[in-house]
Amino acid sequence: MGNDFEPIVRVSRDPIQYGAHYDETHNHLLQLFGRKRVVLIPHEYVDHLRIDRETRHTWINILEDPALFNVPALQVILNPGDALYIPAWMIHYTEALELNVALNQFTTRKKMD
Repeated sequence: MGNDFEPIVRVSRDPIQYGAHYDETHNHLLQLFGRKRVVLIPHEYVDHLRIDRETRHTWINILEDPALFNVPALQVILNPGDALYIPAWMIHYTEALELNVALNQFTTRKKMD
């Protein structure tokens, strides 16, 4: 196992948004303080969302673009103590709903054993 995980603490506040993107590694998100909206979209919609494959990001507003209203998505609001597993390649968007602190625990390997 060794150093198979990379923890990152994120502090953000309303109206901070982190545009839709995907990571090549698994992500375990633990909400420590405040609330955060997370929208999850299957990876097969990467072209529909106009995500740049080099940067793995898009800067379109996935919540307001009418062209995306028919894209299947799961929206969750994380409260303190909530945890969310985001699989590698899953498109996700996050938005601070208020001052919040979260811990992201990324795998450093692109494939889990």
